Amino acid sequence: MENRLKDLNRIVDKEISKTPVFTEKDERNILSAINNTKTSPSQINKKPRTIIPRLLTAALFAGVIFTSYTMVDNYLTPKTTMENKKDKKPEVRYAQEFTQTSNQLTYDVSTQELTVKGMVKNTTDYDSEPFQAKVNILSDELATSLGTQSLDLNVPLNKILKPNESYSFEKVIPLNLGVVDENTFKDALEVEIYSKTKTLTSFVLDQITYEEVPVKESVKEPAETEEPPVQQDPEPPAKEEITPNQEEKLGETSLADLEEKYGKKKTPFEKLTITVENGTLYFNGITVGMKSEEINHILGPYDEHSISHDDYEGHNLARWKVKTNDNLYVHYEDDPSNNYTARMLLAYLNENELKELTARFGEPYYENSNGFSFYYLEDSQQLLSIYDGSLLEKKDFEGYQLILRFEDHPEMLKRNVPPKES
Repeated sequence: MENRLKDLNRIVDKEISKTPVFTEKDERNILSAINNTKTSPSQINKKPRTIIPRLLTAALFAGVIFTSYTMVDNYLTPKTTMENKKDKKPEVRYAQEFTQTSNQLTYDVSTQELTVKGMVKNTTDYDSEPFQAKVNILSDELATSLGTQSLDLNVPLNKILKPNESYSFEKVIPLNLGVVDENTFKDALEVEIYSKTKTLTSFVLDQITYEEVPVKESVKEPAETEEPPVQQDPEPPAKEEITPNQEEKLGETSLADLEEKYGKKKTPFEKLTITVENGTLYFNGITVGMKSEEINHILGPYDEHSISHDDYEGHNLARWKVKTNDNLYVHYEDDPSNNYTARMLLAYLNENELKELTARFGEPYYENSNGFSFYYLEDSQQLLSIYDGSLLEKKDFEGYQLILRFEDHPEMLKRNVPPKES
């Protein structure tokens, strides 16, 4: 058997060795490959550290994603929107104050009722906050009589005023007083308009009048044979009886008669107070177009009433004294049938008072070369003319003269204005 195997080996060897199996080049490549794949024992036994590199790779990948998202979000989102997100609530502007346009305190002696009236206006560019109003009693004597220090004016809930909107109030207060005089209500009552956060305006009621219901005619009826009673409201004589340069002093109407009809005498007034209400100008609460009865009830008995036909200015004139402004004059239409309608008011202001008034009006409607300034109120068609008394050669008055009247065509004041130079 062994001999056969040996023979087989020789046969196989001869067959194998007939052609070369590995060349020298093959041998070098194989040896080189073996050398490159050799691993040291330390490398075989040592496990690779793969956890930290993987964490760093994950963090780097997350950072790239976050940065990319932020850049894209800022690019796509407008700047104004980002700023609006930061602001929780937009800023809201409210009117900071109201302006008083009128006030009136009237005490009716016969009915013992005190009436408080007035008006305020929002002259700002913003809506107001919801507001309320009350009357503060500044006089201890009145507070004791009323049993309170303040009275609500019952403003509707959540009442607001828009720009240039007005609010008027009126409250009738039963008030049982004994003797009243011109000082009873002086600096005694204050109106306060307020919101939750602030006082919008407050002012002391200084336009004070006293009234008493006239005695009814039925109380004293004249007998058939008696002469008719003397009229308390002065009337001019018939026109045909008036001669040139004739002047009638209405002294036959006594102060007692006037006070019985119009209330206690209130002159001299402290000053001339000028207000504007609903586009109408008022001097101490009166204005042109009012009847003599209404004016007398507001101002009280006049200090002088005369009728003169020698010139235009003296034509049916009533005068009330004013401490700081000398006088307040009312020129009436000489027509008893319309109860002496006031056609013109005339008064005077000093320099400081004039500056305060014109600051409210702004630029005049027209100024002429004679020293007149004109202000026109379109809503009421009233024209206020102001003249500087220092420009007169004959110093008839000091300060500034004011004349209030109606004017349908104010543009006629400018008819003689020279054209502007180009």
